[in-house]
Amino acid sequence: MKKILGLDLGTNSIGWAVVNADENGNPIKIEGMGTRIIPMGSDKIDYEKGVTITKNADRRAARSARRMGKRYKMRRNKLLFILNELGMLPDQFQFKDGFPKAEYLQTLELLPIRKHTLQLDSLQHYELREKALNKKIELKELGSILYQYNRLRGYAGGGNEDSDKKNVSKDDDPEDLKKYETRVQKYIIKEVEKSELTFKAKGGKDKGKDFPVYNITVLDDDNEINGRTQLQNLEEKVGQEIELEIRIKRTKESTTITFALPQKTNWRKQMEETENILNDKGFFPCQLFVEDLRKNKWTKIRNRVILRQQYIKEFNAVWEQQAKFYPFLNNCPEGTLEHILNYIFPGKSETQEQLRKDGLKNGLKYIIEKQVIYYQRPLKSQSDLIGKCQFEKEEKVIPISHPLFQEFRCWDQINRLYITSKQEVWNERKKKDILQYRNRYLSDNEKQAIYIKLQSQKQLGFNDIAKIVKLKSDNTEYLNGLNVKAKLKGCDTAITIRKILSVSGIQNVNIETTWQAIYDNVHEGSEYDSSSKRVQSIVSTLPKEIGDDLRLELALKLAQTIKFPRKYASLSKKAIEKILPLMRLNSQSQEIPEIVKYNFSQIQHLLETGEAIEDYLLNDYIIEFVENNPNALEKGGLMYAFAASLVYGRHTKENIKPQITNYHDIKYDPEREKNLRNPIVSQIANETMQVVKAVWKNYQLNPDELEIRVELARDLKNSAQERDKIYKSQIKNRKINDTIKKRLIELNQEVNERNIELFKIWSQQENPFDENGNPISRPKFKNENAPTQDEIEKMKLWEKQQFISPYTLKPIPLSKLFDDRLYDIDHI
Repeated sequence: MKKILGLDLGTNSIGWAVVNADENGNPIKIEGMGTRIIPMGSDKIDYEKGVTITKNADRRAARSARRMGKRYKMRRNKLLFILNELGMLPDQFQFKDGFPKAEYLQTLELLPIRKHTLQLDSLQHYELREKALNKKIELKELGSILYQYNRLRGYAGGGNEDSDKKNVSKDDDPEDLKKYETRVQKYIIKEVEKSELTFKAKGGKDKGKDFPVYNITVLDDDNEINGRTQLQNLEEKVGQEIELEIRIKRTKESTTITFALPQKTNWRKQMEETENILNDKGFFPCQLFVEDLRKNKWTKIRNRVILRQQYIKEFNAVWEQQAKFYPFLNNCPEGTLEHILNYIFPGKSETQEQLRKDGLKNGLKYIIEKQVIYYQRPLKSQSDLIGKCQFEKEEKVIPISHPLFQEFRCWDQINRLYITSKQEVWNERKKKDILQYRNRYLSDNEKQAIYIKLQSQKQLGFNDIAKIVKLKSDNTEYLNGLNVKAKLKGCDTAITIRKILSVSGIQNVNIETTWQAIYDNVHEGSEYDSSSKRVQSIVSTLPKEIGDDLRLELALKLAQTIKFPRKYASLSKKAIEKILPLMRLNSQSQEIPEIVKYNFSQIQHLLETGEAIEDYLLNDYIIEFVENNPNALEKGGLMYAFAASLVYGRHTKENIKPQITNYHDIKYDPEREKNLRNPIVSQIANETMQVVKAVWKNYQLNPDELEIRVELARDLKNSAQERDKIYKSQIKNRKINDTIKKRLIELNQEVNERNIELFKIWSQQENPFDENGNPISRPKFKNENAPTQDEIEKMKLWEKQQFISPYTLKPIPLSKLFDDRLYDIDHI
């Protein structure tokens, strides 16, 4: 007898059940069931809230701090050794036992600065650096400057996620948004008009004066947004694109939108502002700091975040100027270089050997700049964590931001859509007209129109689709494959890239190549450094005829603006390239893979002769599809399930054969623990294995006759942002239910799940009046513990019909809905 083990994996519990089934898999008897509770404590609550800190976070943060401190000290100690060997070490540095052996450089111990030693204050130090740009300074003063370069190295860039931008995603459902929403982005000013409203200035020299409020219209991806603003100079900027902060306030009565200038409160905004000042004035960082300190000697230098490339520019300028007075800086003797390199890189590994060769080849400046002060350890590749394709086993899955996947996603969404219409047809047996439902699939022109829209809009709502397919609004037609509140996702990668390039009139650019350059090189240097690999890789993808200056400007804008999520699909690029030609329309003249033509012909051969040649093509649904669609290859527009089945013989993942045949072999696997990375998921995986082991032992399961079905909690694969959204939605629903419970008690009704849902639906109905215009009475609640299946179906249909009878087109009162003499389900 076959047995089925069902597992329901949650974030703090694992439910299980052992079911006996017949040969066809139909359940016969529940042999046992239970739940294993996983004590998570506050970790589980924080995980569900979307809090990114795990129970290992404190330990990891402390370890990271130790590593960063160790690396800084190694750079510092290497630099101090070099300065000492060159006679550039400032007198203030004294060591306890001198320099140790090269292998123990990290043990170098500095003594406290002696009393009465002359020290430069901040202004004097930066004035010295400013002087070094144009005049000769002492060698030990140059050593002091190099030491300070090592202390403050600047922001190197290279991050992929901008943690400072807490903008609400456009994918969020409007019902889930907060009452107050704020986001910063660039808008094109379309129209500005003075209103009759005024406001009083709260501060500054114009405090108390009245100023006009303006009505403003801006464009966001061709969508108009109307609002108000107190900014007084936007009339001059009509037609221009500027960065504004939009503030949205929602109430039950209305939605208020106001525009303001972005508040420069986060470090990235301040850094960009500082970068503009340095570029406009042609300053090096030291000159800017001198200017600040002369205005206010208590200015905190660390409050200004400076890009590393600006410090490197200053380093190079100081070095080249001082090399005029000290030739050895650019022509250091080879023996001295070898002595320095052998000390700071004493290892025998290939990496250390290569560092010594590079240093000897490129000279002293390269050693100090690239190998000591501004050395940046390359990030370890995490590509081995990317999953494998369910069809092409050796291929890695494709990122969801890849233009090819987004085209695949568009056709997958479009091909799922179809229209169900109902019409009255005479029934000879019943001698009356009855309603008959028919499915109509979208025409090629309708599909193409939707696809074109998705090339220019990041999202397409239900109403937009309904207009394209000319869906009737008299409740005789229904659009299937798309929820009313859901939206089709467009090719947002191509749209974002084209939007930035179109400002300069550039159209002929390879979107996939540009995406690849942005995505692959996100950690290769700073997005603000024009010479970094990150920026130069984008430059190489842009048309050469537009000029080097414009190419560099656009590359910097693309690198700084676009942040692609590191999320992946379940298919590889290779698999999509085979499946996608069948999903596109035939008008695009795509080359159909030979394997598809072969599989299609084999199925047709089976239909004609009854002879099966390939076993993997014996799925009933694909045989039926080929029989009903003999011209499918020429027509195109296939749903994903059929397209994938024609290519690979199936559209779902293959069945996994048993790998463990004895429950004693289920053991803790440290490699699995290491690969899972998330401690919550790791704990659940280990607890699941223990549950399977215990159930297997207790019920003496036979692996050859066992089928395991797993329902995985969505929380385990959701991102922190998605979990945070779900958690807030649950809190909101809990408050609504608590309010309804109090109201039910006031009405002397039993507080149970059924009555709560009934009250909720009644209170949310759009037309609370009956056919005579009178308010609909409150529902007559029944004191039953649970609704029947028919009552549940009635509620679903009632809500789907927008509370309107499909026959009379008049409202159905909830108080009469469950009266079987008045309303019943029509099983047509």
